[in-house]
Amino acid sequence: MTKKRRESFLILTLLVPVMEPKLFTQVSFLVYLFSFLNIAVFAYLFTMLLLSEKKISILFYLWITYRAYMLVVSLFNGKFEGLMQWGYLTLMISNCILVFERFRYSYCEIIKVIYFISNLLLLCNLIAIFLFPRGIIESSFYDVTAGDYYLLGIKTQFTTMMFPAIVTALFLSIEKNARNYIVVSAILCLANIFCKSISTAIVGFVLLLVLIFINYWKNIKYTGVFIILAWLICQVLFVFIKIQNFFADFFVEAFHKDASFSSRVYIWDAAISLLKNSDVLHLIFGHGLYKDDSFVPFSGSMWQPHNQFLSIIYSNGVIGLFLFCIIVWLCLRGAFRRRSYEMMVIVCFLSLLLSLTEVYFNVAVCWIPFICTYYYWQYRLLRVVR
Repeated sequence: MTKKRRESFLILTLLVPVMEPKLFTQVSFLVYLFSFLNIAVFAYLFTMLLLSEKKISILFYLWITYRAYMLVVSLFNGKFEGLMQWGYLTLMISNCILVFERFRYSYCEIIKVIYFISNLLLLCNLIAIFLFPRGIIESSFYDVTAGDYYLLGIKTQFTTMMFPAIVTALFLSIEKNARNYIVVSAILCLANIFCKSISTAIVGFVLLLVLIFINYWKNIKYTGVFIILAWLICQVLFVFIKIQNFFADFFVEAFHKDASFSSRVYIWDAAISLLKNSDVLHLIFGHGLYKDDSFVPFSGSMWQPHNQFLSIIYSNGVIGLFLFCIIVWLCLRGAFRRRSYEMMVIVCFLSLLLSLTEVYFNVAVCWIPFICTYYYWQYRLLRVVR
């Protein structure tokens, strides 16, 4: 085995625990196994970086600051039920960042490994759909309202694995001048989407094409500041003003659904009521973490808000929202005039837009496109050196 292949295998070994399939979180043994693996990966990577005396990038320290702030707020508010999930996500993203730090001159190899894992999981999930039409775990076994569980979770969770698959496929297709990367990813993503009729993912693919078209046609560069402002404006328009009500007929004709986004609007309203009843200190600092992010009373039970903005602002307050935006800006602030980089930024932009109806950034793989985009400078530096 060549040195390059040994390195790729090591990267694969280190990233597998980070990209854990959602189904594994339903099996206690696998939860403990992957927790142990992530701890072991972190210990290895952090030790190797300390021994090498290399400086770790600001992204890692900012991530730790953001997560530490969430922990302090939760402890102060006496919220302990979400600490296990907090630790798990903190560790997984830390590991992903440290992989890029440890293998600084192997950016393309890391991208290829992420591409391989994400597309393999999409393929396995597609096979599971055909083998188990009612889900590997049927909804009747655990929660009638949640939906059938496949390898990547319920159908609305399939999208999370599509983000790293598409971002790496676009990079490799452009930089390697090989369209087969994006063709394979597109086929697997679309097959998963249409097999289960995932409305959010369908909208996502349309938005992706629109954003790419605008980038090519008008030569518009999506900067970090523009993306954050666009995301915040969307929250105001859709969550608070509810501009979608003006297009109710379109939603019915195009998606056979009303403008409530499958009743998400009513959940948003319940979450907004919680914010209105919060005091100033909680609005600034947040209420703390909740298990599964379920803090919204709706329809006789507790729900997650189905909106990333509402999730952050309620749990972590204005300060937490500010830290989140700083991390996003840091990842997307590069000024590279390269088509591959622009495509990666577009995928990050897309994931933020789709978080209008889902809480994506409580899932590790949804951060991967941002981390890949942040470390793009390593790839460019290597190209310049060569």
